Amino acid sequence: MNSRVKRNKSKYTKISKKRKKYKKKNSILKITFNIIKVTFNITFDILYTVIYYINNLIAKLFMKLPRIIKIIIIYTLVFNLIGDIYNMSSTNYSLKEVQAKTLNIKYLPKMKEIEQPKENKCVFDSISCKIAENGQKIGLTDEQILISIAISKWETGNFTSVAYKEKNNFGGVMCRTGLRTYSNQEEGINHFLSNLKNNYFDMGLNTLELIQPKYCPVGAKNDPTGLNKNWLSGTNKMLEQLKSK
Repeated sequence: MNSRVKRNKSKYTKISKKRKKYKKKNSILKITFNIIKVTFNITFDILYTVIYYINNLIAKLFMKLPRIIKIIIIYTLVFNLIGDIYNMSSTNYSLKEVQAKTLNIKYLPKMKEIEQPKENKCVFDSISCKIAENGQKIGLTDEQILISIAISKWETGNFTSVAYKEKNNFGGVMCRTGLRTYSNQEEGINHFLSNLKNNYFDMGLNTLELIQPKYCPVGAKNDPTGLNKNWLSGTNKMLEQLKSK
């Protein structure tokens, strides 16, 4: 019996010690929390009092100002507020722009947002490239541009004929008195291309085989030597050379 009593007493003493330790810790936490609470309340009261007296001081000083100065100050504040609201509503910033402005970093837009125009590098001679450039301006397709260059090269003997050099005639274009004369190369190119576009391509004549009977018919009166029969094979050869580049 004595041994049991001793054991029970030892257990009781251990439990009581643990309770005392817990109470001590709990009381320390309560004291710390109360100190923080009191400090916060005091700080808040001090700040509130300071702001309150500053506001009263500003209000008293403002009321002592002349009426005209009061009006100027009020209108200035109102206009500034309206300007800020307008700027916020009219300016659309992306999330990255806002982050960049917050970090005081210059915002650089991505290449996807501002796409740089692609450079079209022409692989032909300078005259053919000029024809291609003007053809793109009037809306010709790539195939139509190649056909136009092939016709021009054949008609001018690869830009060496008298009609090309002296008359700026890029396509053997005829008028009632013979080969037509143009004041400059730009005029000659534009008339040559617009003729093909309006009188051939837009009418569905999109191949050299369809163009030849109208553009350079075999047996025409203005072809006494019969050179027109070589036109189709010659222009097709030119076209194949252009497509291979």
